[in-house]
Amino acid sequence: MQVAPGQVEKDADGIWLSRTCKEHGTHRQRLSKHAEQYGNLHDFYFDLMTEPYQQRDYILRTTDRCNLDCPICLASANQRPLPDYPKDKLAKFLEGKKNFKIDLMGAEATLRKDLPELIEMIEGSGNRAALHTNGIALENEDYVKKVKAAGLREVHLQFDGFDDEAYKTLRGKPLLESKYKAIDNLTRNGMSVDLKVTIGKGINEAEQVKVLDFAAKRRNIKEVFFLTLRDLGAARGLEKTGLMVPDELIDNIEEQTGGRINRADVHVFQKMYFTFLHLFRVRKCLYNQHYLVRRTRDGGWVPMSQIVRMKGLEAKFDRYRTDVEKKGRMRAGSRLIASMIPHFFTRHGIGFAMDALVLKVLLYAGIDLSKMPSNNILLGFITACDPMLYDAGVSLNCGKGDLSLDQGRRPSGSIANVLRDRDIYMDDKAQTKGRVGQAAND
Repeated sequence: MQVAPGQVEKDADGIWLSRTCKEHGTHRQRLSKHAEQYGNLHDFYFDLMTEPYQQRDYILRTTDRCNLDCPICLASANQRPLPDYPKDKLAKFLEGKKNFKIDLMGAEATLRKDLPELIEMIEGSGNRAALHTNGIALENEDYVKKVKAAGLREVHLQFDGFDDEAYKTLRGKPLLESKYKAIDNLTRNGMSVDLKVTIGKGINEAEQVKVLDFAAKRRNIKEVFFLTLRDLGAARGLEKTGLMVPDELIDNIEEQTGGRINRADVHVFQKMYFTFLHLFRVRKCLYNQHYLVRRTRDGGWVPMSQIVRMKGLEAKFDRYRTDVEKKGRMRAGSRLIASMIPHFFTRHGIGFAMDALVLKVLLYAGIDLSKMPSNNILLGFITACDPMLYDAGVSLNCGKGDLSLDQGRRPSGSIANVLRDRDIYMDDKAQTKGRVGQAAND
């Protein structure tokens, strides 16, 4: 787990991140099987993201404790006896800050008895609290009402599909009934929800479109983010055959939807997403891909290709990349927005255009899930940076910072992930060495 020189390479089998270690040789991690498309997006991203913007979204590692022992836990829950993150340190961090987002994570943040106080502290300081949870505590509706009264408006719920056998593999026990209860309680109490769906190869790949169809029928579910299984924390001991990258998630959902959501449209949408990130100086990761679908009145959904006219749209974003160098950010942005208007003249496009104005404001001011228009569902195909996937260039604009006792304050959560894993690995190695030495002395 040391820094190694590397490069992004293209060959007939796709795009690869290649690093060379003096001791262990060369390691290659495939990023995509679609070399031309991914390479084009890679170059587009780095042409625009030429500087690290201010980080305004921080993961707060509230506690290392958890009420589950997930075999895939990337947070290394219950492994170290670290104290909970102190409230006074959080108060110090919040001083002078407005419109920052604090993601209350853990391990499992709901094990903090003072969680409502943390929420009140964050919301009262002019910032936003977002709870990330496995949902066990949310089976109790009184608890949901309690955190809502403290000011909580959005919940990011771990939800890995509808197969309890998959939950046993990923989480160590069947949890589907618990998830249903949590979602029902959140819905009744008007809480905005993001479903975080961890997908493992050969485990629950078939659940992607099922979760999307489920979310479309519940208007308080504003996002569905599919996460890849990566080589972090407890998952370091699993078979590597289950590991994935975001591009594979896009391939899966294209197949499962019969092409209604397809790679080419996701590619164009992602260029649009990166363009507006650049326009508003917002940090986000190259690895994490996005797409948007719109709800229909019958509880279904339509893809982006039925919301806007996709033909010719990509060329507008490519022109923005050129215009920025010649005309500057704002003039290039004004020209882009004006040129996009005809693309919204569709059955669903006019209504979406109004929602898009709200989304652009939220992108600039910081995403507040409760204010996102409920007509749309934002999809994410995302990953955590493990030591095999970590790219120092990509990490400079990581979309999440990290606040924790072990790593302090880091504007790049991907760096924190890798360093935390390194520290735990070194601790385990030292303890193993100590046990071997003690046995020899005995």
